[in-house]
Amino acid sequence: MKKAFTILLVLAVSTMMIFANGAKETASESSVVEISLLNSKPEITEALEEAAISYEANNGVRITVYETDSPGDYLTQAYAAGDPTTLALVDYANIKDFSSEYFLDMTDQEWSSIGGLSSGAVFGGKLYGFPFTIEARGVIYNKTVIEELLGEQFVPEEYYSREAFKGLLETLREKGMENPIVINADDWSIGSHYLQTMYSLYDGTMDGGYEFTEKLKGGASIIDEDAFNEAFDTLDMLMEYNYNKEDPLAADYDMNASYCAEGEVAFWLNGTFAWPDFSVFVDGSMEYGVMPLPVSEDCAGYGKLSASATKYVAIDTEHASAEQQQAALDFLSWLVYTPEGNDLLVNKCGAVPAFSNINLEMSNPFNVSLMEYITDSNLICAFADLPADHRSALGDDMQKYIAGEVTREELAATIDAYWQAQN
Repeated sequence: MKKAFTILLVLAVSTMMIFANGAKETASESSVVEISLLNSKPEITEALEEAAISYEANNGVRITVYETDSPGDYLTQAYAAGDPTTLALVDYANIKDFSSEYFLDMTDQEWSSIGGLSSGAVFGGKLYGFPFTIEARGVIYNKTVIEELLGEQFVPEEYYSREAFKGLLETLREKGMENPIVINADDWSIGSHYLQTMYSLYDGTMDGGYEFTEKLKGGASIIDEDAFNEAFDTLDMLMEYNYNKEDPLAADYDMNASYCAEGEVAFWLNGTFAWPDFSVFVDGSMEYGVMPLPVSEDCAGYGKLSASATKYVAIDTEHASAEQQQAALDFLSWLVYTPEGNDLLVNKCGAVPAFSNINLEMSNPFNVSLMEYITDSNLICAFADLPADHRSALGDDMQKYIAGEVTREELAATIDAYWQAQN
């Protein structure tokens, strides 16, 4: 009986310990705040996921990352289903469309005074979008291969004009590089980013972009606008020297990156955001940079990069609890004020931060170029306040244009009809 009692006692104690340990694990598990992040920059998904692991270990907040390349559609469907993410890294138009009803006003955050308000998405005096990165669009160049072919130093400033740049492309062709530039076929690249740059060429300012689009809504024909013809005179020139010109819509984005990185071509029509995809083909033997889109000397964009904050983080208020909203705010502050957060932005995500307190050296040559233009104040705005369906409505027509399936006049008529329908 003593042995039996002893055995029962041991079992009872063991069971209590198991239950106690289980309770501790359950309590520990429940103490973890769970939030989610929608990411519309696929090239940084891996960096965000890796950061989420260490962030949970150090801060007790679990972040699940979701990826999309159509943030407007994702948000619409998520709110219709009642299941949006806590944080959303999206475009300016998405912040504008959803801000007043669904997103948190972050004006009172400490970081708003050091770049948040000046670069963020602000509507009605309220800050709804945390500026995640400053990005530029222009022409990526392989400095090393250009200099090898020219036999002299490549100075981008000498080729800011369309005439000078065309002369350079022709020289490179004569030197053996038949088609020195690659153009992407993706609708987000040619149908969104390039058209956005076109609006920026109106006078280089955000106010000018508004004036331009209001004129178009009112019935002005875009074919009569200098900004449109500047952009398409340049695009026509680049199409003539396009590495993929025999079948422009078959161009593969990763292959385009490899062609420029490895020196098969000298230029790539793209932006600073391309570094993560570009860098996988870099072996350290070549130098690279980014220069402005070549235009005429009297154009507002002459010698200036089109740049601004291009991605913004919003916080949901419709379905996120107060605890989740605070956890999301804490994460944004972590990005701005901690070495680990700064490292994620600058080194892991390759971002140029909008915040004046972050002074890390840029981690890639594209951003080094961008910082030089920022320092010299050689920027025009990247006009971003476009309707959310701008890309989906016009991207296909831009693809048809580079494929030679529609004329400039036909494309202009399509753009006119789009804007007049916005009125």
